[in-house]
Amino acid sequence: MESRRHLQQEIKDELDLAAAHVKRTEESVMDLEFDYNERVEDMADGPGKDPRIAALMKEKEIRQEALGLDKAYAVQKRAARDFALISRVYEIGCSPATADSKEDRLADFLFDASGGVGSTPRAAAAVDRLVEALKAYLQVSLNDDNDRNIRRAWAEIGELLKLPGPGD
Repeated sequence: MESRRHLQQEIKDELDLAAAHVKRTEESVMDLEFDYNERVEDMADGPGKDPRIAALMKEKEIRQEALGLDKAYAVQKRAARDFALISRVYEIGCSPATADSKEDRLADFLFDASGGVGSTPRAAAAVDRLVEALKAYLQVSLNDDNDRNIRRAWAEIGELLKLPGPGD
């Protein structure tokens, strides 16, 4: 194996990175919240309600939104979906079923909700290439050439399903 990260590991690494980014962003939001709460407490110590509090809270909301927590959650969700998809694909590829059965299972899994895309000759050919690539990778050699073949077939399926690829 020449390269250190094959497709499944690359997608898992993306999930790990997305989760770490969410954690850092959540911590930043909490730090900001703590800072602003302290500032509000200082203002609230005087007699009556300080009119600067409303402006301060608006400023806090703007700064929190700029941290991009919603976007971080969306990236994490996509990375989790991608990892779940590729894990299921490898699980089917590892099954003791025949190649034809694997093709049927993969086509059903990948294209079930695709609005008929899975029944096209292009989809069938892409699934066939994926099954062959998985077979070579899992039963012959975990080498870079076999990983590249999986990546090509996966990219073609992703194009048919409009899935983002690793790094997108």
